[in-house]
Amino acid sequence: MFYVAYLHPVLTSRKFYYCILIAFCAFQELGNSDDVGVLITNKPEAEILRKFADYQEFDFAEPGNTPMKTMMYTKDHVLSLPPHRSSAKSLFPILQKLGMPVELIGDGEIIKLTEDYIVCEERVRVTEKASKILVCF
Repeated sequence: MFYVAYLHPVLTSRKFYYCILIAFCAFQELGNSDDVGVLITNKPEAEILRKFADYQEFDFAEPGNTPMKTMMYTKDHVLSLPPHRSSAKSLFPILQKLGMPVELIGDGEIIKLTEDYIVCEERVRVTEKASKILVCF
C-alpha cells in the first residue's frame, strides 16, 4: 500500500513535527507493514507521485529465487540488447554457452532464437543457468 500526505512546507512549528509522527504511525497501522515512510518536500504532490510512478528498481533473479511469472521466448524472437551491452557479437557466445538456441543474423548485430525457449517458470526455483541468462538482459 502507498499513502501520500501532502504537508505544507510553511508549517515549521513543534505541532507540525508531532503531526508527522502521528501520520507515520497511522500509515504504519493502516499498511500493516514496515514498508512505510514519510516524505517531506516542497515539491508539488503531482510531481512526487509521477516520480514514484516512473521509478524502476532493477532486481536480478538469483539461483533459488521463485519467479512470479514464466519467462519464455518464442521461435524467431529477436532479442534486444540491454543498455550495458555494446554489440550482439559479445552477447551471442554467452547465450550460446548457457544453452539458448540462438543465432546471429544480418551483420552479426541481431540475435534471434531458433526455437522456443523457457528461461524460468512461475513458482519453480530459478536455476543458476537461468539466473545468468536473466542478468544478460
